[in-house]
Formats: sequence, structure tokens, C-alpha cells
Amino acid sequence: MAQFTFYLSAEDTDRVFALKKLTGHDDDTGNEYACRLLERELRRLFPAVPEFDEQGEVMNPPATIQRRNG
Repeated sequence: MAQFTFYLSAEDTDRVFALKKLTGHDDDTGNEYACRLLERELRRLFPAVPEFDEQGEVMNPPATIQRRNG
């Protein structure tokens, strides 16, 4: 498991807490709920378990993802 540390804008923080309240996740901390949102979005964007080759290139990218050059 990896730990990520980052900051959200005030507006995005408000979005997290509004969604947390509206969805009834009162027992979650803000961090727990933000983690839940990020996990859900990652699985939506990349449903399969990523596979990498020896050079670290993704072998099974989702068809919907456009690679960024440079």
C-alpha cells in the first residue's frame, strides 16, 4: 500500500465534504472519504489490474485513455 500526500483547493475540499454529507458517509473522515472517491475514479478509468513490461511500460492500457506525449 502506498501513501499519497497532496492538497486540494478550498473548492474541491468543499466538494468532498458536500458529497460525503449527501451520500451519508458520516462515519468516514474527510481523508477516508476522499480515498474512497479516488479509488472509485481510478477503477472507472482503469478497470483492469495494470500490467507492466520490463521497461515499466503499461502493457494493457484502457482503450479510452489517450497517452500524453512529452
